[in-house]
Amino acid sequence: MSGKTVVFDLDGVLLHGDSTVELLRRRLRHSPWLLPPVAVAGALFALSDRRSRWRSRWSRAVVAAALLGRRIDSVEAELRALAEDLHAQEGLAPTRTVEALRSHVAQGDRVLVSSAGLEPFVHAWVDLLTEPGAVTAAGSRLAQHRSGVVLADHHYGGRKVERAAELGFAPPYDVVYSDSDSDLPLLECATTPVLVEPSDRTLDALPRAVRERAQIWR
Repeated sequence: MSGKTVVFDLDGVLLHGDSTVELLRRRLRHSPWLLPPVAVAGALFALSDRRSRWRSRWSRAVVAAALLGRRIDSVEAELRALAEDLHAQEGLAPTRTVEALRSHVAQGDRVLVSSAGLEPFVHAWVDLLTEPGAVTAAGSRLAQHRSGVVLADHHYGGRKVERAAELGFAPPYDVVYSDSDSDLPLLECATTPVLVEPSDRTLDALPRAVRERAQIWR
């Protein structure tokens, strides 16, 4: 057993694509009348700086608009069903990073999957990739509001480090796998950052100290 502490991002690392975007796409197909408020909030989210506090505010607005009038139990069931549906589609679970995840588990490493995606999906996806309970998983938490389901805790940026510590994964970390500079707070705490198919924009946004010790997976 190596006993390392390892953190994986999910979207773009353990899943090709964005799980929350896929949920929104399906919600809008089912309820097209939600398109105007979701589109406005989504545009403001897209225009916000990736590490700005406004990013979380617009994320909350997008989720609240898309899940207007919903009950949390039905949303959680929908997210679990989404995970099962995507898992059944060939090629959406990247072979290299999934093998790395399973290898770390087999070696006895402590593994956290830390995602900005919605937490019921994160738990379901991780359980489909590994033995249930083998990996700790954390995502953005939902809550019931009188208007519908809302984002209670946007698990993004520095919040990932805070939540990791709450779950017993205080920094430093031996390895962090991510595709995004929004995970800079995690990457800065890693002995070995692993950048999974990073864009040129992501590489340019990362400090030199992170880039110099990073492994880059293309």
